[in-house]
Formats: sequence, C-alpha cells, structure tokens
Amino acid sequence: MHEFLRNVWYMAAWAEKVGEGLLSRRIAGRKLVLFRAADGTPVALEDRCPHRFAPLSLGQAPISGPSGLCPSAWTRAACGQGA
Repeated sequence: MHEFLRNVWYMAAWAEKVGEGLLSRRIAGRKLVLFRAADGTPVALEDRCPHRFAPLSLGQAPISGPSGLCPSAWTRAACGQGA
C-alpha cells in the first residue's frame, strides 16, 4: 500500500469540472465525491454511504446542498457528512 502525506493539499479537479453533477475521485487512497451546493460552494464527501456502503457517486446530485439523496434514498445529512 502506498503512503500519502496527510494534512496537505491535493488537487481534486479543475473548478469547471466540479458542477451540478457528482464527480468521483480517488485522492491519497480515499474515494471522494465532489459536487457544488445550490449556492455554488464546492463540497467533497467520502464516496460511501455509511449505512449501506454504496458509493454516493451513484446517487442523485443534491438539489439544495449536501441534503440530496444517496443511492439508498436516505438523505446525505442522515448518512453523515465529511471526507
């Protein structure tokens, strides 16, 4: 397994690539899903629904921030947030 530096910045995507849809990335060995909230704020979450372990990137893009639906139809707020 590769060792990665922690507490440093890694480029996830060009700004124009992060839009209304979900963008899946693997950065420093972690799977992340990227999208923009309704106000345009970029959001990065761990690409895993914690109660079903399904990739969030297979779900729907959020309508109003990180409270959109994960693949199992639970809200991301109910699934937990943060990467």
